Amino acid sequence: MAKAKLHCDVAHPNKKGLCNIRIRIFHQQKARFIQTEFYVSPSCWDSDLQLIKSECRDVQSVKAANLQLKRKLSDAEGAILNARNIKLLSADDLKTLAENNINGGFASKQTFISYYKRQIELMKQRPGGTHEIYNDTLRRIEKYIDGQQLVFESINKEWLAKFDLWLINKLGNSPSTRSIDFRNIRAIFNKALDESVPVISAEIYPFGRRGFKIPKGTSKHRDLSKKQFKAIFKYKTEPRSRAELGRDSFILSFLLIGINNADLYNLKKGDITNTGRLSYERRKTKKDYNINIHPHAMELINKHAGRGDNLLIYSERYTDTRGMAKGLNTGLNQIAKDLGISELTMYYARHSWATFAAELDIPKETIAAALGHGSKEVTDIYINFNAKKVDKANKKIIEYTEVFGSKKSKKKSKKKQKL
Repeated sequence: MAKAKLHCDVAHPNKKGLCNIRIRIFHQQKARFIQTEFYVSPSCWDSDLQLIKSECRDVQSVKAANLQLKRKLSDAEGAILNARNIKLLSADDLKTLAENNINGGFASKQTFISYYKRQIELMKQRPGGTHEIYNDTLRRIEKYIDGQQLVFESINKEWLAKFDLWLINKLGNSPSTRSIDFRNIRAIFNKALDESVPVISAEIYPFGRRGFKIPKGTSKHRDLSKKQFKAIFKYKTEPRSRAELGRDSFILSFLLIGINNADLYNLKKGDITNTGRLSYERRKTKKDYNINIHPHAMELINKHAGRGDNLLIYSERYTDTRGMAKGLNTGLNQIAKDLGISELTMYYARHSWATFAAELDIPKETIAAALGHGSKEVTDIYINFNAKKVDKANKKIIEYTEVFGSKKSKKKSKKKQKL
């Protein structure tokens, strides 16, 4: 028989040593828990009477807290008693029914953090690295609340404004970073509203015309001049150093039309065709790419070859793409400092490729197709493109840098000298 009772979660205290009072739903030999907004020290909880002891100082009003806990438990028990075909329902189903009943028809009072984390898990099942961006925002929120519970109802215009000031004063975040964080929070609220059973009421929505105004981010140009690009190419490094791997990876990305870290990390030896081309599926878009490999790119591939099926050493040297980006960018930062460049990351390779393409008046649709930008219409253009158009554009851009010599041209010049 399904049961509900109050439970003090002594196994998972927060940083202040306080434990959440939860509602335990037990059904079909499985337990599920619904968090409440009340946290107390273990000594404050009377497990026999299922209430907070009168002498407890962890809540503002013990009497009011116990009344609210009693009401929540009663609502959960009511949901169980009124459930139809209960034998066919799982413990998770009963938990959802209880949450809805506790919150007047909304599946709320579950914490904002728990709902946010569930959305991240769903994002991981889709292509691309969106979940990593949401994870970054979540880490900053969790650092700000410092172990305290955060429900949707707590996130109002005032809370968002205070969080924004904290991002500025404590972390020194730029308008762009803060803009991303608040847009991610707004997206979670929008998702909660759009559920088949709304997680929240529209009345608590903190954004909109009269709500919190999201900071406007400024787009940063991540392109280099030809002179800076030449300096990076010619930069002398210590063998097997971070700077060497950073420089070589940057050049390799540029030669492969701005291939990103995730794709470099996951390339396999089988991705190189018999005709000397790189054929792979871009992880972000799940689209197929086929790029002619420049001789210098092949030299770098051989120089940093991976073991087994791995084309390159990244997955052997770094645990994941985040670690790879950190390592490579550390090396690039050293180069930037020595060369007097304000900033340098792997992403500059992609931006510089696009900038040089524009300087050469290469058609925008060719640039968009090569980089994988644009809407489905642009994608359709790419499908119809002759691969030679992208190859021709890449060859023209590589020659424009004036740093990659042509082996064929060297042979011809030697013949001319002999004559």
